[in-house]
Amino acid sequence: MEDILVFLLIAAVIGFKMYFQSLWSEDTLYEVEKDLVEHSATVGKTTLMHTCSRLKGTMDKDGKGCSGKLNGINYSLKIDFAYGFLLSVEQKLPISGSLSIKRETVVSTLKKDLGINDLLLGDKIFDDKMHVETTEPSWLAAVLNNENRILVVDLSEKTEKFSITRSFVKINLTQYGTSADRLTDRVKKAIKLSQALSVKDTVKKMLIHNLYYDQEEGVRLNNLKMLAARFPRSRELTRIYHDAMEDPCVEIQIEAAIQLKEKGMARLLAILKNKETFDAERIISVFRDNRYRKSIPVLKEIYDERNDADMRISILKAFRTIGDDKLGSFLAGKLNEPDNAVLVQILRTLGTCGSVNEIERIHGLAKTARQSKVREEARNAMAIIQNRLGGDKGWLSVVEHAEADGALSMADVDAEGRLSIAGEEKSK
Repeated sequence: MEDILVFLLIAAVIGFKMYFQSLWSEDTLYEVEKDLVEHSATVGKTTLMHTCSRLKGTMDKDGKGCSGKLNGINYSLKIDFAYGFLLSVEQKLPISGSLSIKRETVVSTLKKDLGINDLLLGDKIFDDKMHVETTEPSWLAAVLNNENRILVVDLSEKTEKFSITRSFVKINLTQYGTSADRLTDRVKKAIKLSQALSVKDTVKKMLIHNLYYDQEEGVRLNNLKMLAARFPRSRELTRIYHDAMEDPCVEIQIEAAIQLKEKGMARLLAILKNKETFDAERIISVFRDNRYRKSIPVLKEIYDERNDADMRISILKAFRTIGDDKLGSFLAGKLNEPDNAVLVQILRTLGTCGSVNEIERIHGLAKTARQSKVREEARNAMAIIQNRLGGDKGWLSVVEHAEADGALSMADVDAEGRLSIAGEEKSK
């Protein structure tokens, strides 16, 4: 009660200082403020003494500090500039790198927005309030489970300063409103956090635990990525990834399926087919990298349904890598594409997947397309098809007739098996 009265007195002095200046001299005001400061220091010592007694600590001789050990961890409490308390809990974390956890400031928030020096754990409340820098990101992601993140945020609130390093948890508390009960609670929670951060479990074990049990989807996803990055060849994680494909979060399902490679393709295909995700292009790139032929029917449907140039280009690149020659007729039917960037990719994919049946239409573009880039890509596509099929099919030629704009003929007289464009001489 006494410290609350002090707070109200000082608030009154600050709030009505202009008014008192008209009544009192500067010397009088100085004496009033000095008395309040001295009274505040007395109250602070009293609060500290009660706190120290509850913690069974030892008071300093000057009455301005208390130190002790709780649950095997050293702590110290000091009166800071007569207005507050400085709590310091000693800890030795099991890491060799650096660590800094502080409250967000205007500057650190700007850095975060620019992607500079801030580790995001996937918990929006924590990430918005705390600024984290460390050279041990997987360890920190592992040790800051749901309970510990809540504890960090709780300790950081209603404080002047808050910081965690690999050696100390430090908290500056204002005296006003800080009773012996609250100060004791802060000490106990800081020690609890120090113990939690000093846990000896392996990083892998803690990451797996978070993946199964953390309440935040973003944290589970982040822990999954940390596992995959830190332990890329771990066979024991195969079962973990299979379990993660059952997570209610689609992004986690996708990440787990990707880690399973060919064993996860069917799940990715089901996700893409059901349109459950906005991360379609990433899934398409995985199909491309794994040359997953079973994805072709679904990719063709998406190509027709979504009038999105970037999406279509991703699908075409996947088709080109998969290299299924049954795609030729589908691709030829898209040669009226108005977007030149997409059209170029269609022609490049036809080079890989096209056959004799598509030559005439490609040749038509090589002659009539307005853009030189499109004409060039059409010629390249025909040359690639020739290299792929010419040796087996004989000499393929597109011959112009007066009454037709190009007809396809096959000749068996050239062992090299080349395509010749109408109007060009056959090589001797």
